[in-house]
Amino acid sequence: MVGTQTDPRWDNIIGKEWMCSSCEDLHTGIIDLAYDWPDHWNGDKAIHLNNKLTRDAENILTEDFCVIGGEHYFVRCIALFPLQGYEDADFGIGLWSSLSKENFITYVEHFDSDEQDHLGPWFGWLSNAVGLYPDTLNLKLKVYPQNDGQRPEVIIEPTDHPLAQDQKNGISYERLTSLYDFMGHTVN
Repeated sequence: MVGTQTDPRWDNIIGKEWMCSSCEDLHTGIIDLAYDWPDHWNGDKAIHLNNKLTRDAENILTEDFCVIGGEHYFVRCIALFPLQGYEDADFGIGLWSSLSKENFITYVEHFDSDEQDHLGPWFGWLSNAVGLYPDTLNLKLKVYPQNDGQRPEVIIEPTDHPLAQDQKNGISYERLTSLYDFMGHTVN
């Protein structure tokens, strides 16, 4: 449970620059991790920069949308996780959710609007295998469109799955640094 007791290990990351010994980049604070496409995507990994191409595409991958075979629809979202033992900070994972065709079209049509939070919530399936967790593909999600050009936020259906528990109760320092390491970012 996220509590008021502070875990001093967060001081190694939060508000500080840290050199990643894996990618050799200088990072500042908590960095979010992200998946560039849904796991279902088997097409070209080059990302189209024009989201407007999505409207008529049978197969396309953009920074925000993916259509497969003209019948499977995905949007890029963010799942936020509070930090166990530290308040006022979150860790995010950029991941993909499926959407129904109807909700996908509605989202695409309103994408350039700054007022989107009234559109949802929508049902979706988590469409990435999130490293270090047991099978996360097809976990049930609620997708909440956000205003001001922000990606939709997802809430994982409350279950005993460790990813759902981490979103509800907070992610531990150990889990976060293990995820960083798994994704190629090592905190010293």
